[in-house]
Amino acid sequence: MERIVTDLRKISKQAKAKQTSEVCQGRPWRSVGLVLAMMVMVLVGFLFTAKSASAATCNDITDGNWNSASTWDCALVPDSDDDVVIDSHTVTITADSSSNTVTINGGTLNMGNYTHTNDNGWTYISGTVNAETSTIEFDG
Repeated sequence: MERIVTDLRKISKQAKAKQTSEVCQGRPWRSVGLVLAMMVMVLVGFLFTAKSASAATCNDITDGNWNSASTWDCALVPDSDDDVVIDSHTVTITADSSSNTVTINGGTLNMGNYTHTNDNGWTYISGTVNAETSTIEFDG
Protein backbone atom coordinates (compact mmCIF):
# COMPACT_ATOMS: atom_id res chain seq x y z
CA MET A 1 0.00 0.00 0.00
CA GLU A 2 2.85 2.39 0.81
CA ARG A 3 4.31 1.76 -2.60
CA ILE A 4 1.03 2.75 -4.29
CA VAL A 5 0.86 6.00 -2.29
CA THR A 6 4.51 6.73 -3.14
CA ASP A 7 3.87 6.04 -6.83
CA LEU A 8 0.80 8.30 -6.81
CA ARG A 9 2.84 11.10 -5.24
CA LYS A 10 5.53 10.70 -7.92
CA ILE A 11 2.92 10.77 -10.68
CA SER A 12 1.35 13.90 -9.15
CA LYS A 13 4.72 15.67 -8.94
CA GLN A 14 5.52 14.70 -12.54
CA ALA A 15 2.14 16.03 -13.71
CA LYS A 16 2.69 19.32 -11.87
CA ALA A 17 6.20 19.64 -13.32
CA LYS A 18 4.84 18.98 -16.82
CA GLN A 19 2.12 21.63 -16.38
CA THR A 20 4.66 24.18 -15.14
CA SER A 21 6.94 23.35 -18.06
CA GLU A 22 4.11 23.78 -20.59
CA VAL A 23 3.08 27.12 -19.08
CA CYS A 24 6.62 28.42 -19.37
CA GLN A 25 7.02 27.28 -23.00
CA GLY A 26 4.92 30.13 -24.32
CA ARG A 27 1.43 29.17 -25.38
CA PRO A 28 -0.49 30.29 -22.31
CA TRP A 29 1.72 33.37 -22.04
CA ARG A 30 0.68 34.40 -25.54
CA SER A 31 -2.94 34.21 -24.43
CA VAL A 32 -2.19 36.40 -21.44
CA GLY A 33 -0.47 38.89 -23.74
CA LEU A 34 -3.49 38.98 -26.04
CA VAL A 35 -5.83 39.52 -23.12
CA LEU A 36 -3.67 42.37 -21.81
CA ALA A 37 -3.48 43.95 -25.27
CA MET A 38 -7.27 43.74 -25.62
CA MET A 39 -7.76 45.29 -22.18
CA VAL A 40 -5.47 48.20 -23.11
CA MET A 41 -7.36 48.72 -26.39
CA VAL A 42 -10.72 48.75 -24.58
CA LEU A 43 -9.41 51.23 -22.00
CA VAL A 44 -8.01 53.56 -24.66
CA GLY A 45 -11.27 53.34 -26.61
CA PHE A 46 -13.25 54.14 -23.47
CA LEU A 47 -11.11 57.20 -22.75
CA PHE A 48 -11.63 58.59 -26.26
CA THR A 49 -15.35 57.82 -26.15
CA ALA A 50 -15.76 59.36 -22.71
CA LYS A 51 -14.16 62.62 -23.88
CA SER A 52 -16.17 62.89 -27.08
CA ALA A 53 -19.39 61.91 -25.33
CA SER A 54 -18.93 64.55 -22.63
CA ALA A 55 -20.12 67.49 -24.79
CA ALA A 56 -23.78 68.09 -24.00
CA THR A 57 -26.56 70.64 -24.08
CA CYS A 58 -27.65 71.27 -20.50
CA ASN A 59 -31.08 72.82 -19.91
CA ASP A 60 -32.20 73.95 -16.47
CA ILE A 61 -34.89 71.69 -14.98
CA THR A 62 -35.18 73.23 -11.52
CA ASP A 63 -33.96 76.15 -9.43
CA GLY A 64 -30.51 75.31 -8.13
CA ASN A 65 -26.76 75.73 -8.14
CA TRP A 66 -24.77 75.69 -11.36
CA ASN A 67 -22.41 73.18 -9.76
CA SER A 68 -25.15 70.67 -9.01
CA ALA A 69 -25.90 67.99 -11.62
CA SER A 70 -29.52 67.86 -10.40
CA THR A 71 -30.08 71.40 -11.76
CA TRP A 72 -29.56 70.21 -15.34
CA ASP A 73 -31.32 67.76 -17.67
CA CYS A 74 -27.91 66.48 -18.84
CA ALA A 75 -27.35 65.13 -15.29
CA LEU A 76 -23.85 66.61 -15.05
CA VAL A 77 -22.23 69.87 -14.04
CA PRO A 78 -21.66 71.86 -17.24
CA ASP A 79 -18.07 72.55 -18.23
CA SER A 80 -16.24 74.14 -21.16
CA ASP A 81 -17.48 71.45 -23.58
CA ASP A 82 -21.17 72.03 -22.84
CA ASP A 83 -23.86 74.38 -24.12
CA VAL A 84 -26.06 75.78 -21.34
CA VAL A 85 -29.66 76.99 -21.70
CA ILE A 86 -31.37 78.76 -18.80
CA ASP A 87 -34.97 79.27 -19.83
CA SER A 88 -37.34 78.88 -16.93
CA HIS A 89 -35.56 78.59 -13.57
CA THR A 90 -33.11 80.41 -11.33
CA VAL A 91 -29.57 79.07 -11.55
CA THR A 92 -26.99 80.34 -9.07
CA ILE A 93 -23.26 80.14 -9.68
CA THR A 94 -21.60 79.19 -6.37
CA ALA A 95 -18.00 78.76 -7.61
CA ASP A 96 -16.01 79.58 -10.72
CA SER A 97 -17.63 77.87 -13.71
CA SER A 98 -17.30 77.39 -17.45
CA SER A 99 -19.30 76.46 -20.52
CA ASN A 100 -19.03 76.36 -24.28
CA THR A 101 -22.07 78.64 -24.74
CA VAL A 102 -24.75 80.19 -22.52
CA THR A 103 -28.27 81.12 -23.60
CA ILE A 104 -30.53 83.05 -21.22
CA ASN A 105 -34.11 82.82 -22.48
CA GLY A 106 -36.58 83.52 -19.70
CA GLY A 107 -34.70 82.21 -16.68
CA THR A 108 -32.48 83.88 -14.11
CA LEU A 109 -28.72 83.52 -13.68
CA ASN A 110 -27.28 84.70 -10.36
CA MET A 111 -23.51 85.01 -10.76
CA GLY A 112 -22.39 86.21 -7.31
CA ASN A 113 -18.73 87.22 -7.31
CA TYR A 114 -17.38 84.31 -9.34
CA THR A 115 -15.74 84.00 -12.75
CA HIS A 116 -17.56 82.28 -15.57
CA THR A 117 -15.40 81.29 -18.54
CA ASN A 118 -17.32 81.07 -21.80
CA ASP A 119 -15.67 79.56 -24.87
CA ASN A 120 -17.97 80.27 -27.82
CA GLY A 121 -20.81 82.62 -27.13
CA TRP A 122 -23.29 84.23 -24.81
CA THR A 123 -26.85 84.79 -25.98
CA TYR A 124 -29.34 86.87 -24.01
CA ILE A 125 -32.93 86.73 -25.26
CA SER A 126 -34.94 87.47 -22.13
CA GLY A 127 -34.80 86.86 -18.40
CA THR A 128 -32.47 88.16 -15.72
CA VAL A 129 -28.73 88.11 -15.21
CA ASN A 130 -27.61 89.25 -11.76
CA ALA A 131 -23.92 89.87 -12.40
CA GLU A 132 -23.12 91.50 -9.03
CA THR A 133 -19.29 91.54 -8.89
CA SER A 134 -18.75 88.59 -11.20
CA THR A 135 -16.50 88.27 -14.23
CA ILE A 136 -17.34 86.73 -17.57
CA GLU A 137 -14.32 85.65 -19.60
CA PHE A 138 -14.71 84.91 -23.31
CA ASP A 139 -12.11 82.41 -24.51
CA GLY A 140 -13.52 81.57 -27.96
